[in-house]
Amino acid sequence: MRTLFLLTVSVFLCTSLDAQSWQPIEIDKTEGDRRIVVKNALGLSTDPAALQTLLRRAPHERDARAEESPVSLTLPDAAGQLTTFRIVAYDVMAPADQPRFPNIGTWYGINPARPGQTIFLDWTERGFHASVSGGGQAAFYVDPLYRGNDQLYQVYARSAATAPEHLPFSCQTKADALWEAPELPAGPKRLGDCVLRQYTLAVSATVAYTTYHGATTAAGAALVQSAVVTSVNRLNQVFTRDLSLRLQLVPNNDNVYFYAGGNNPFSSNDVGDLIDENTGVLNNRLGAGTYDLGHVYTQGGNNGVAALRSGCTGFAGAGATSHSRPENDPFVIDYVAHEMGHQLGGNHTQNNDCNYSSSAGMEPGSASSIMGYAGICSPNVQNQSDDYFHGRSIEEITTFLELGNGGSCATVVDMSLANPVVVAVPDHLIPAGTPFVLETSATGNGTLSYNWEQYDAAQGPMPPVGTSTVGPLFRSFAATEEGARYFPQLSAVVAGEDPEWEELPLVDRTLNFRLTAINRNAAYGCASEDNVRLTVDADRGPFTVTDPSNGNRWSAGQIAQIQWDVAGTDAGALNSPTVRVLLSTDGGLNFQPLASGLPNTGYAEVQVPGTLSNAARIMVRSEGNVFFNVSSQDFSIGTSSGTPSVAVTALDPTEVSDCFVSTDEVSLRFLTASSGGATAPIALSVTGLAPGLTASFSPATVRPGGVFTLRISGLSSVPAGTYPGQVKGGSTETNFTQNFTVTKTSGALAGPLALSPVGQAEDTRPTLRVQPTGADAYNFEISDQPDFSNILFSFTGPDPSYTPPGYLNAESPYFWRARTIDVNTNCGSSEWTVSPFLAGPCFQFFSTAAPAPISSGPPPQSANMALAIAQMGQITDLDLVSLDITHTYLSDLAIELVSPAGTAAVIFNEECGSVNNILATFDDEAAEDAFNCPPIGNDLFVRSRGDLLSAFDGESLQGNWTVVVNDGADQDGGAINGFGIKACLEANVLPVTFVSFTARGRKSDILLRWATEQETANRGFFPERTPVGQPGAWRELGFVAAGADYSFVDSTALPGQEYLYRLRQVDLDGTVTYSELRMAQIGAATVGAGLLLYPNPARETVAYRWAGPSSGQTPYRLTDAWGRVVQTGILYAGGGSIALDQRAAGVYYLTLTSAERQETFRLIRL
Repeated sequence: MRTLFLLTVSVFLCTSLDAQSWQPIEIDKTEGDRRIVVKNALGLSTDPAALQTLLRRAPHERDARAEESPVSLTLPDAAGQLTTFRIVAYDVMAPADQPRFPNIGTWYGINPARPGQTIFLDWTERGFHASVSGGGQAAFYVDPLYRGNDQLYQVYARSAATAPEHLPFSCQTKADALWEAPELPAGPKRLGDCVLRQYTLAVSATVAYTTYHGATTAAGAALVQSAVVTSVNRLNQVFTRDLSLRLQLVPNNDNVYFYAGGNNPFSSNDVGDLIDENTGVLNNRLGAGTYDLGHVYTQGGNNGVAALRSGCTGFAGAGATSHSRPENDPFVIDYVAHEMGHQLGGNHTQNNDCNYSSSAGMEPGSASSIMGYAGICSPNVQNQSDDYFHGRSIEEITTFLELGNGGSCATVVDMSLANPVVVAVPDHLIPAGTPFVLETSATGNGTLSYNWEQYDAAQGPMPPVGTSTVGPLFRSFAATEEGARYFPQLSAVVAGEDPEWEELPLVDRTLNFRLTAINRNAAYGCASEDNVRLTVDADRGPFTVTDPSNGNRWSAGQIAQIQWDVAGTDAGALNSPTVRVLLSTDGGLNFQPLASGLPNTGYAEVQVPGTLSNAARIMVRSEGNVFFNVSSQDFSIGTSSGTPSVAVTALDPTEVSDCFVSTDEVSLRFLTASSGGATAPIALSVTGLAPGLTASFSPATVRPGGVFTLRISGLSSVPAGTYPGQVKGGSTETNFTQNFTVTKTSGALAGPLALSPVGQAEDTRPTLRVQPTGADAYNFEISDQPDFSNILFSFTGPDPSYTPPGYLNAESPYFWRARTIDVNTNCGSSEWTVSPFLAGPCFQFFSTAAPAPISSGPPPQSANMALAIAQMGQITDLDLVSLDITHTYLSDLAIELVSPAGTAAVIFNEECGSVNNILATFDDEAAEDAFNCPPIGNDLFVRSRGDLLSAFDGESLQGNWTVVVNDGADQDGGAINGFGIKACLEANVLPVTFVSFTARGRKSDILLRWATEQETANRGFFPERTPVGQPGAWRELGFVAAGADYSFVDSTALPGQEYLYRLRQVDLDGTVTYSELRMAQIGAATVGAGLLLYPNPARETVAYRWAGPSSGQTPYRLTDAWGRVVQTGILYAGGGSIALDQRAAGVYYLTLTSAERQETFRLIRL
């Protein structure tokens, strides 16, 4: 395949115009000084003389527009596809300097086949550079492969470009502590008058910068001039497009380049000194008034500083940028463009609290546009800045360029464009928790691009949370040629993802948005804007599509049903009376209209088109408003040929058992599937239902391919017993029957759902966990016999978890069981839930050394005891077992455990005052409050009092482990009597290297995703599942062939059932291995009576939406995995948030108590 690729690319690349040719090369077979290193690049060679000849033939922009240039340049993109641009020359250098630097030239151009795609390029002493962007295509660059080689080049996508290094965050990394200037008055124009202005730019270069670029004396000035010209040309690509501003170097700019051993006017290489001195240096060397904007480049730490709105003032040179590798986008875009943006009036756009601007901090987190702090202001949206200005930055800078000092010195060079005329979008009231789309159009005399961005600068929690009432929730993205933006991105909505930096609002608040529309040609662009305000109604929403959302099957041409949860959007001030339905047949990439003007009732029937698909999706979108949603998983549209038929599948268990004390009804959902064009409505009925019970259906009749729900009511009033029944469906095309059984118990409920351990446990002291049921108590037992004739541990307590006070034998079979005990209802105790498991690969080792005395002599005194372990393995968990120390006055002692690798962890540090002795096991998983003074007990497990023992995770077990006791006082002595080590060891599971494997419960299915980094001879994966608590019931779900990134949707999972998932990986030779286990449940994030915990897992806070009693409050308690109540509080009607910042990472259970019921929800703290 490699040979074929090279041959194919070679054939195409040799067809370029004017003898210009690009030949592919294999980069790893070449050598040189590579300064720009990217993850993936296409290697090319060219004839530099022929390329220069072609470039020099291009007319100057004063003689021809790029759109009409007779000279074309053909370039390959990063994938080797050729694109042709019409190009013209323009002047980054002052024309007067051209004779002194004849090998330096700059050009720009446009793709006539796709006018939104433009190119900026140069030829310098360092060879050829090009930057291509726009036109709905991936941006890419062409740069020399090696310094000093103008024949070999690399082509790479912007997405492949990375910063050469990432420094630890501090607000001083890129401090640019702005020199403030007074705010500008509001003017009649916000985004410019569509005139291309030119600034004369002076760039001074320190000794460090010139040395980096290969110049040690003035004889190397052309090398420095080349680097400066390339950087300014790249700036112009962005500045002309977004700001209608072009930079041209001042004549004799090389007079401010300084070299090693020469006369250096700068006192240091620190940007704080450089900014103070640069204006004076420029004035002395070039003359005051000869430049409009000045900056100094240096090589050093990654930082910068600039004076706000200093252009065209007496301190126009107040800008400095330093970088360890001062070339390419990590320098030019992330730093220089940012600092010059300050000089031109732009403030910081990041909402994080590091140099935050209250007027411009409209991007969440670190921000991602030029005026943000991408990668250096945690939490970070991304590691590098994108090459565009946020709409707020454009507003600030264009205001300065016209109404501030910035308008006093610029030269007008082009007036060919007009501001685009934008169709205004009205404000709207929208439902909470629901995606929405902002869409408009504009007209202009160039190519149009659109960028919708949130326009709220108040500081909010970051990453954003849906319960925040202020601040930005949605990150910025680069402009596109489409007038619509989906919030969140449509791809995330389709995938059921919750993007960290696009958060749907869950509470009452307002969201302000700015549309920046840019009208552009090859030379420049200019902008207009539109503002939209959305008001969120927390009493409405989320608006969701409920059918098709279960892997439905339709027939082409049939009449099909669509159902959605109106969620209050059809009433009140939000009232949206009609919706339209759109269909995607490509998995949600594109949607086509299917029906419009449909009443917003939650049910509609549509004509299915003739397009067949296995990846269909439905979108239901409000008419007259902006909210929408998409069906949660793919469904199929099959052929209408053949005999019409309908298949029926139960989506819920059809055998239900409960005591029906707290509820009166049960709901069962069924999925129909259409084949052969089946379309006739199916009448539904129930037979065999006992007196006192009633049945109802929603919808009353079902179309083939749709879902219907049966509700059986009256169960709280009938006596205990078994109540069978049959669902019958009939139409002119089909008849079907589905049996169901509802058992009302008198107390012997089904046992609780076993969560862990199931199968292989991770430890020899595993924590037993069951699904919380709101029971009054939980009873746990562990045995080494399947009939539980030998009970090893037993415990009854109020919480759904239990950790035994002792170890089991490594990799030995055991059995555990659990049941619930309900004292306050008639349900009594449940049946036992039994689960076998294998104890983890954890082994114990004990020192046999004689006691080591601790002297009572003058301090400091030290004693140690060693334990030699021969077993090899990588540690995943370690406990210090049965540490036995006799010593009077424990507060004299500091105790460390030292590994064979030399890692030392302090586990006790001068505590417990005058009490004596220690006999305890130190375990990171012990309860936080288990430590008492003195810590003595054969079955006492406590946490380290200093460093966590996880400090040893990842290290080798083999070698000498040492307990070291340091005694800081005299008169009291004792001895180290013994200790042991319990170590769990890493087990290799797959021959492939995993990047991730997740199982995520969604509204009606479970999504598995996994990605691998490296595979060898991999045939593929068989996803398998088993209900939690049934380790012998693994079921194969399907097959996914070897590829790159993987996903699988389990649409047969049953609601209310928690599952374990694993991947059975098969090699080409038939070898089978298994992945780690993952656990998921349909609708796991939304449980109970309208309680939504969001996000879950959570960090410092977890948000909630609570549809509980509208006039009151509901108390909650938060318990940890060990059953201890660690927090209590109140949930308020509507929503709010719960602080978790005082809680350690782990699993917690949130229990709600009301007069009617008690419910518990699982919550993970990251």
